Amino acid sequence: MKLKMVEVLEATGGKLLRKEKEIFWGVSIDSRTLQGGELFIALKGKNFDGHDFVKSAFQAGAFGSLVNRTLDLLKGTLIQVKDTKEALGSLARYMRKKRGFKVIAVTGTSGKTTLKDMLYQYLSLHTPSGASPGNFNNLVGLPLSLLNLPDNCENAVLELGISLPGEMERLGWMALPEVSIFSSLGPAHLEGLESIEKIWEEKKKLLGFTSEGCIYNQDLIPPRLIRDFSGWKKGFGLKEGEVRPLWISFDFLYRAQLRVEEGEVSFRSPGKSVVYAFLATLALARCWGLPVNTLLKWVKEFELPPHRLNIKKAGGIVVLDDTYNSNPLSLKEFIEVMDRMKVNGKKIAVVGDMKELGYKSEYYHREAGKKLASSSIEVVVTFGEEARFLWEEVRKSKRSWHFEDKRRLMDKLLSLLEEGDLVGIKGSRAMEMEEIVEDVLSFPLPA
Repeated sequence: MKLKMVEVLEATGGKLLRKEKEIFWGVSIDSRTLQGGELFIALKGKNFDGHDFVKSAFQAGAFGSLVNRTLDLLKGTLIQVKDTKEALGSLARYMRKKRGFKVIAVTGTSGKTTLKDMLYQYLSLHTPSGASPGNFNNLVGLPLSLLNLPDNCENAVLELGISLPGEMERLGWMALPEVSIFSSLGPAHLEGLESIEKIWEEKKKLLGFTSEGCIYNQDLIPPRLIRDFSGWKKGFGLKEGEVRPLWISFDFLYRAQLRVEEGEVSFRSPGKSVVYAFLATLALARCWGLPVNTLLKWVKEFELPPHRLNIKKAGGIVVLDDTYNSNPLSLKEFIEVMDRMKVNGKKIAVVGDMKELGYKSEYYHREAGKKLASSSIEVVVTFGEEARFLWEEVRKSKRSWHFEDKRRLMDKLLSLLEEGDLVGIKGSRAMEMEEIVEDVLSFPLPA
């Protein structure tokens, strides 16, 4: 996005310390990934200070920098503000209001990125659109997403994620969405948000910044929770909601299939999350009068984001890679998907810790263990301190092992593998479970 120096000064209330370039091409907070022409934002964190890298940013091609103190530099435009993180948010809000594109905000416990990607790709078939890269969804990621949208953007699909009270108000203040979509509601980030009730209390604050309508997962969010919203409301779900399948099947060659009023569709995934994403996208298409036939044809080839229920095959082994992150809601879906999948060999689930569950961690790990114990999965391997609670629930009914050392886990797992096996791998981001996926896919089975 093209930014003028005068716009930055007006939006942030900053002081011009040094003037050189008056136009910037987007913003950056990392001097290592600069493309050239950006405004470098010198953020300060617990273990870093962006001011230490302002000189490097200019050497890498930055045209200017937002700082909170004077710097002895003889190159580039320098603008001083009281707090660079606050100024980043203020600049994002200013440009969002000035440019006038429409914003679709996506939030929820799980399924946000899949839904965001599907919406963005579908809208891009019709109008110039933009979206949050990856999971840029917090108090830094959202303004970066806004300020790096293409100049011709007409629709922006932005992901909003929170882990502490008060964050959604700030995110909503920046995004100012026309439409807000709630992909799901369940326990996550309980260290900061304590309960599902408090999660919703924070999430629903987004509606106070939403000008047009709300689309929500009615299987998980009862209509009474959004009754105070004055805009239009559209519920979707597998069982509840105005937008729901006439019939649905999850048993067709690892694909989900369904029929809606406009026709039939199948997906390159066996999970519910992609179906929910489709139904939410269908709801928006109907509300905005977009061509649904295009959606039905295109979505058949939609590919899930990396490490989200991705099916991979190598050497006679099928791997279900769901290693991007984990919480009780997404782990439940992972178990259900594995339970439904049909394979010639055995089913092996490798499950790592679910993080940020606070005092509820033991409870949710044990609940997941009970679900695993009643599934068709024959072998369970757990990893991490918290996953021990899950293992204690399955050890009596399944072949199972628990490890807190990943190398020892891999040695055991690889010794179990046989042609025709399904290996499902799941864990929170901090557990780096994708390393296990890579090892399984590269393991040569005995001849």
